[in-house]
Amino acid sequence: MSSPWFIPFAYVMLGNSSYCLLEFLWSGGIIQGWWNDLRMWLYKRTRSYLFVLVDTILKFFGFSESAFEISSKVAKENVSQRYEKEVMEFGNSSPMLTLLATLALLNLFCLLGMLLKQVFITEGGLRICEAMAL
Repeated sequence: MSSPWFIPFAYVMLGNSSYCLLEFLWSGGIIQGWWNDLRMWLYKRTRSYLFVLVDTILKFFGFSESAFEISSKVAKENVSQRYEKEVMEFGNSSPMLTLLATLALLNLFCLLGMLLKQVFITEGGLRICEAMAL
């Protein structure tokens, strides 16, 4: 510990985690559920804030009034006919679903680009892969 400012930050983090755990247990949860919820917190929060940011920007510029609807809840006659024929239909895409799929593809391409760069372009890339495999 190189700085005395570590103690207040550690106290706040420990206090927050303890309170969160006690609240989760008090509401009927278990420790494993709390741990899983804690791990997923980052993903849930960043995605929701990203959706709100995009929605606010679209509203500000007057492009569209987005509604978060993953799939249509209305079943039409031709949809049920295609279902009976076992024809797959994805229907109209939601802007929010399109954004999520675009971000997932961007993450995938960045991962593949980094792997290609490390393995094939960098001289020490193979050594890095060997060290990471252990």
